[in-house]
Amino acid sequence: MFVGDELFSLSYPKKYLSSNKFRKSVLEVMVKRGHEVELEYSKKKIIDKINSFFGYDLISILKVYTFDRKDEKPKNPKKSNSKINLGEIKNKKIENSLKEFAKVYREKND
Repeated sequence: MFVGDELFSLSYPKKYLSSNKFRKSVLEVMVKRGHEVELEYSKKKIIDKINSFFGYDLISILKVYTFDRKDEKPKNPKKSNSKINLGEIKNKKIENSLKEFAKVYREKND
């Protein structure tokens, strides 16, 4: 979606760490071995697209990790234990953006 169809088929988000007083916000991305350079060169563009989608600086740093799987990316990447209750979000624009993002993400991964 943010990285283009080819890279999207070779990578997936692993973890998101929100910013706090000790660190900037980080998105960890898994990419199939051999395609790290493509994603590495696209980091700035990906961060800009994600931040533009949400309307504020959600991501500051994008870290790339590799996986070595012969056929394709894992069908069910590890899911985070933390869940966001969208009803608690006070900004309707952010809430709607997150709902739309979740909808697109589910469609791509089901």
